[in-house]
Amino acid sequence: MPHRNLVATWFVAKDDADSEEIEAWCRAAAADPNVTVHFQERLGSRGRLGSGRGALVAADRTRGFDAPDGDWWAERFDAPFELQRVNEPEVAAEPGETPYLLVTRTYPPDEMREEFVRWLEVEHSQVQLNVPGNNWYLGYEETEGRRSLMNFWGLDGPDVPESDAWDRMRLTDWRERMVPAMAGMDRGIYRTVRPEGG
Repeated sequence: MPHRNLVATWFVAKDDADSEEIEAWCRAAAADPNVTVHFQERLGSRGRLGSGRGALVAADRTRGFDAPDGDWWAERFDAPFELQRVNEPEVAAEPGETPYLLVTRTYPPDEMREEFVRWLEVEHSQVQLNVPGNNWYLGYEETEGRRSLMNFWGLDGPDVPESDAWDRMRLTDWRERMVPAMAGMDRGIYRTVRPEGG
């Protein structure tokens, strides 16, 4: 089951960090049953949190997360979120079980926020699930700070969001109107990491 209230923690890797070291750290972190751990092993397409290697840890907010020792990351960001939207037409939304996770984090301006959320609920979270290999959607809202919107998409493989089918589904008039609300969006594709022997 996905966490309804979570703390998302992004770890952004140093330029010279060793990928094997990062993955070993992720496996150690994933031993905590309170968290799901996702490793960004290739460059993301945009955004501060999506432009390099790193890790995303999602922890139940009531229990928190104690990061294992490690000196591979250059920056760490934490933010609390609450689950607001779920769309799981055929496959149950399980962030700890999906092979890959597309994560986006947007910061819509106040004057566009209401319509942007409605677009996510009514159109975007529906049509993108018509893309083969995209199985479910979870929509979170930040409860403090910038009140960002964080979206999880459960993927069969890392190339699903780069496919022609994905791009075709995005060609709508409503999405075009929402583009200004996506300025500064963070976007990254992560591989789910399980604990050793998991």
